[in-house]
Amino acid sequence: MSVETWDARYATEDYVFGTAPSPFLEACRDRLPATGRALSLADGEGRNGVWLAGQGLDVLTLDFSAEGLAKARRLAAERGVAIRTEQADMLTWTWPDQSFDVVCAMNFHLPPAVREDLFRRIAATLAPGGLLLFEGIHADTRDHHPPETLFTEAMMPGLCDGLEIRETITRMEERRMDGEMVVKKKLNVLAVKP
Repeated sequence: MSVETWDARYATEDYVFGTAPSPFLEACRDRLPATGRALSLADGEGRNGVWLAGQGLDVLTLDFSAEGLAKARRLAAERGVAIRTEQADMLTWTWPDQSFDVVCAMNFHLPPAVREDLFRRIAATLAPGGLLLFEGIHADTRDHHPPETLFTEAMMPGLCDGLEIRETITRMEERRMDGEMVVKKKLNVLAVKP
């Protein structure tokens, strides 16, 4: 989807994906460092980045939608936390080397060649000991996303090259999206950079 499409989707008072973080992210609370830098990729309206800031992390929320980032800043103010936002396309962003203790990479859907390069960049931006918290739609889900952009357990070791996968979980998630309840199978991965 284009920047214009996302801006139009987020140009509403309501939060398209709600304000609660990913259930997987919440379940990883005890795995997070007490302090450190976190990058929340394709964070849209900020629900995951704002939650990470509430856990005491210094968060950079990255998204290419100005409308989404404005809502992320609003949500952070409502929750009494600080986040930094940057409007950028994660595919062309200049990734800092070994700079983040946590990368939250959730719910983006890219063609395989682009996806592989993105995961290499994620691994490179993590500091030693850093955590990747990943969530994607499982290939068993039939929705509007092209099948080649969805994820399977078998592809994750290759995508997480240079990281140690500690957990791989599949689960069903029911969530309000665009005012409707939807159910999707999610693939979650927790990986650590040695």
